[in-house]
Amino acid sequence: MRCETALPPTEHLPAHLTAPFAPHGAVTGIGSLPTTSPIEALDFVAAFAPVLPFCPQPPAPDLLTDTLTQQLQSTELTDKWFESYVDAIASGAFPEARWLKSQLTGPITLAGLLSVGQPGDPGPEMISQLAEHVSRRATQQARVLLPFGLPVVITVDEPALALMDLENEPWVGVLLGAVFRQIRAAGALSGIHCCATAHPGRLGSLDCDVISFDAGEGIAPTEEDGSVLSDAGRIMAFGLIGTSSVPDSPGAAFSRWLTASSTVTDPVALAARTLLTPRCGLGRSSQVEAEATFTAAAAVGDLVGQMAASI
Repeated sequence: MRCETALPPTEHLPAHLTAPFAPHGAVTGIGSLPTTSPIEALDFVAAFAPVLPFCPQPPAPDLLTDTLTQQLQSTELTDKWFESYVDAIASGAFPEARWLKSQLTGPITLAGLLSVGQPGDPGPEMISQLAEHVSRRATQQARVLLPFGLPVVITVDEPALALMDLENEPWVGVLLGAVFRQIRAAGALSGIHCCATAHPGRLGSLDCDVISFDAGEGIAPTEEDGSVLSDAGRIMAFGLIGTSSVPDSPGAAFSRWLTASSTVTDPVALAARTLLTPRCGLGRSSQVEAEATFTAAAAVGDLVGQMAASI
């Protein structure tokens, strides 16, 4: 397929494309699923993330080789998994969709993978070049998805951010900020995902719309977390459900979300800005485990949505 659809300037988009993004506990995924078939993966997405269907990524049995191949050796503008996602949207596979979502491995993480076995740490120059690559791919994906008439979220996956000192290495935020600005300039919402941190405050200095993080057991929001969770302009994607054959109890996960949010902000207001996700990709899980994870997330999402509806 040819992905050359032109996008009108952001200020000329219809009102429903620029309206606030209020997910009310919607469920989405953050990357891979346990299948090497994009068609099977998209069938899963249609069944378990109908409101915010995401573009699945292929599983990466070898994190280093497979991730680099998927993100750097695919064509500059797209890849077959994204093309399959676009084809599925065009064929009406997601009739309940209110938003669309794609995800790309970020430049910090790509640089870390490229530097494995090499002396020294990757520097700003390498990361800057990778940021340009990610920006080009993200921008083109936004331009292809937006003409379907739904708001689009493009998420940058950066587990390596947990190893960076964002306060003392401000160039990291500058480079990622450039990626987010390019995504916004294309008309989409920008997001960051870091499953390696349980504190959204660490990501709060990044200028993006959606913050996706690990909200596992023992989450205890700091004052910095509270500032981000209270930000009415941010969407918070909580990775509340672990990936195992016996996922977290929906009741326990909802209680964890409610207890944590209540300590730092108004949980009813936060509920309107809350997304539910697995804690990480499911490429190494079984089909049964993946289904159980999303089923549990949906149950928590229903409880969050009921709170949001009380506004």
